[in-house]
Amino acid sequence: MPPAKNSSAARLGGARSQTLLINSKIRHIKKKDGEPLWRKDIQYDFLHEIFYDEARVFTNSYDGTPNHTYSEIYIDAMARSSKSSKVLREKLLGDKQAALNIAMVCLLVNIGRMNTTLNFFPEMRAQLRTYHPIPSLQSYSDPTAYKQLQDAPRLKSILKGACEDRPEPSTLDQLLLQPRLPRTNPINLVFILATYARRVTDLFFMEPYEFYDFIMNTSVSSKSRAKAFLWLMWVYLESDLSPEQLRANPFGFGQEGGMKIPAFETLTPEEVELENVDSVQEKEFAERMVEERKRHLETSDVVKVKEESTPASGRKRKRPKREAEDDGTGQELGSESEDEGGAKVQSAAAMAKASPIPGRLIIKPPRKVSKAEQAAQELTQQREAKCDVQIAHLIRVTDRRRKRARYGEGAIKRTWKKIRTRDPFEYSEDEQTILNSEMMASAASSHKRKNIDLSTLNNHIMSSLSGVRDSNLGNDFGEEASSLARAFRRANRWMSRWYGIEQIDPATLEEETKKESQKPEEKKSRRATAAAAAAAAKSAEEAAKTEKEEEVKDNGEEKEEAVKVEV
Repeated sequence: MPPAKNSSAARLGGARSQTLLINSKIRHIKKKDGEPLWRKDIQYDFLHEIFYDEARVFTNSYDGTPNHTYSEIYIDAMARSSKSSKVLREKLLGDKQAALNIAMVCLLVNIGRMNTTLNFFPEMRAQLRTYHPIPSLQSYSDPTAYKQLQDAPRLKSILKGACEDRPEPSTLDQLLLQPRLPRTNPINLVFILATYARRVTDLFFMEPYEFYDFIMNTSVSSKSRAKAFLWLMWVYLESDLSPEQLRANPFGFGQEGGMKIPAFETLTPEEVELENVDSVQEKEFAERMVEERKRHLETSDVVKVKEESTPASGRKRKRPKREAEDDGTGQELGSESEDEGGAKVQSAAAMAKASPIPGRLIIKPPRKVSKAEQAAQELTQQREAKCDVQIAHLIRVTDRRRKRARYGEGAIKRTWKKIRTRDPFEYSEDEQTILNSEMMASAASSHKRKNIDLSTLNNHIMSSLSGVRDSNLGNDFGEEASSLARAFRRANRWMSRWYGIEQIDPATLEEETKKESQKPEEKKSRRATAAAAAAAAKSAEEAAKTEKEEEVKDNGEEKEEAVKVEV
């Protein structure tokens, strides 16, 4: 790779870290609802030069077949996406013109020029979407063909599916480390280059131009921008970035001895006006679609008003539970009431204004869920349950695999990995270690009551646990802990079954502990009673012992006197 002169990436030593699909400074297309996207808005001539280029110099990254155009490998990647429906896949592979139109919009979404709030159907009623016809892509087909152009959120999903269906590099460094050619599919490559636009600018662009000038700079001719874009695509897909292959780029000899992209061709203001010119047919199509959009909005508003003003069919209007009237002073009688479900009702004056009967409070019944909504909820619940079952199955499979690996490794080797980072001169059972453990436990239990900085405590705990989970052991994601928990539960069941020992229920134990903590006075009284009983027993035992000693002493004295008498 040629070195980047005075580049910020070189100055920082490659320390810049970015995440895929964010940190893009490109401006999105923003227009009011119903306004068409003209050729100038989408840079139609630039897209046309890219997707109608006939240079067969690209290789399909999926099957390895050579001699493809850029449009062919891009459309093939879209068709292979798991998010593409069967109908769309057949349309992409069977109808070339429709596939090229969809690919043009996809490239705008791919590079970040078009966000996911745009929609191309006049019947759309979503609140967070705006409708925009694209006359240059929708007017040269049958009247219903505009529906074949997917909306922006669906196109973004298709593009992301092409990047996630198989292992693909997600950063520029990972892309350059790929041993095979081509390194990735063209959709993922555009995502990466748009994310790392600054580094790409430092590597292959001449000042004052940058990566986003491909789609944003209208003072440069569309043909030269498309040529430079295809030059850059070929560099990352088909070359090993050596100077020899950069000079042999089929899309032209670059600047600085072939190390940079081909030169841009600047245009005068008069020449700029000659590019991206909308035809009369496209303008007429845009006017028709704008009028159709207005008609759909007016129809939807009328339907909505009728649905809100008329009661549901087949229902009898019930007399309201509570009525309220204006007392003539502007204050309503009864500010709020409750319906049968207990829901709060707005003030009577506010409800009376909206009510068809003046001065009456009409309580609307709670909205009933339609059958379609119930079916959708049931379908969602079924999908969630199915996902839970599949996740549990995958967890069991991975846990069994990790358990076999752990058993095959052996206990001695694993123990050595755990303790090899510990200090050999540190005693785990000395008084100082026990004292430190008690101090840490007391501090951790009282950190909510006292303003204690636990950063030092946390560092000490993590350093003490570093020997338990060494980095060489790897992350088993809780397999060993769950295995130990199952062993303890199994032993608990066996003890209760074999020896009649009462099985310990953790829930019952927790409830008993909670009950004891809720009755401190009773607990104290029991302790005091037990202590008094123990003291009384101890005193009685001492009195009995003293009495026995005195009795033994008296018996000894009597024996001595008897001996003296006999003598």
